[in-house]
Amino acid sequence: MKRQSDYLQFRPYRAIAAPPLKRTRFSAADGKSSLLGFAVGSARELPARHRLLYAVLAVAVIGIGLLWRSSFVSLPLFLTKYGGSAWWSLLVFLGCGFVWPRAKTWVVAVLALAFSFGIEFSQLYHAPWIDFLRSIELGSLILGNTFNGPDLPAYASGILLGAVLESILGRRNAGGDLRLA
Repeated sequence: MKRQSDYLQFRPYRAIAAPPLKRTRFSAADGKSSLLGFAVGSARELPARHRLLYAVLAVAVIGIGLLWRSSFVSLPLFLTKYGGSAWWSLLVFLGCGFVWPRAKTWVVAVLALAFSFGIEFSQLYHAPWIDFLRSIELGSLILGNTFNGPDLPAYASGILLGAVLESILGRRNAGGDLRLA
């Protein structure tokens, strides 16, 4: 059996004795996280978002977005066009929050913004297979048809709205779930 002083940790210009990693299990209540069962420090784990709530909110946002762009609601053309884009990006934010329930709000916002911008810039690409997908109603709703630069600030505003509302209204309860207050 090796002594603790036999384990060396490499440091430039000097070697410092370091104990080996010990296989330990931590719970989230300990305030420590673990990676593959090894203690990696005292990082505070974020409680998860409530996925059912995010799914219900996503369905509501889909309904509002479709109603927003329909002929049932009479809005100015500017609000119809860019408001619909903001609702779409809010849906992307909720989807990212659903997929990554323990991610920080700013991480979810950056992922949603990258996805939204990626979809918008993909509209510059025209190949028969993707144009066929865009010709279908569902494909058109998800992928869009033509690149429009002013959509980018609309996407940012929808994602910003989601991030601000999550930060203001979101309360993490003792059970660890993110619930709206």
